[in-house]
Amino acid sequence: MQRGGATLSEVYQSAKKRHATTSSAWNVLLRSLVGREKRHHSDPIPLRLRRCQIPTRSLEEVNNQHYQIHYSKFRMMEAKERAELLGRAELENANALGEAILSTIHGQRDRLKSAHRKALDVLNTVGISNSVLRLIERRNRGDQWIKYAGKLLTIIFLIAFVLWRH
Repeated sequence: MQRGGATLSEVYQSAKKRHATTSSAWNVLLRSLVGREKRHHSDPIPLRLRRCQIPTRSLEEVNNQHYQIHYSKFRMMEAKERAELLGRAELENANALGEAILSTIHGQRDRLKSAHRKALDVLNTVGISNSVLRLIERRNRGDQWIKYAGKLLTIIFLIAFVLWRH
């Protein structure tokens, strides 16, 4: 927090130095007047200076309170900005994490698509194989009928030949 090119702490330090020099000047003046006061009891200036010394102390307290209030406001603003920055950083981290998850899911989608295509190819091959197997089984049954019919005809032919020869 800056005011006119100087930070709040610099302004506070400057005010503190000025207050110290003013206080020391007041003390020097007060001491010189107290020495005179012993000589002149009726002199009202030392009494006025003593009365002014109390407000300077209260001014110092007010100045310290003012500095503490502004410093605490400054700290609160810094904390708020820090919280906003952390919130943004967390949001950016969450966004990056979401993007990473989406890219991973996209890669898995491609792998699942290729696996699905392979499974369909296998099923198509199996489907063709099933139809070919059914054809082979029908032909095998037909071949068995032909084989048994051929055996039966051969036996009949042999029996007929043997009977014809006797």
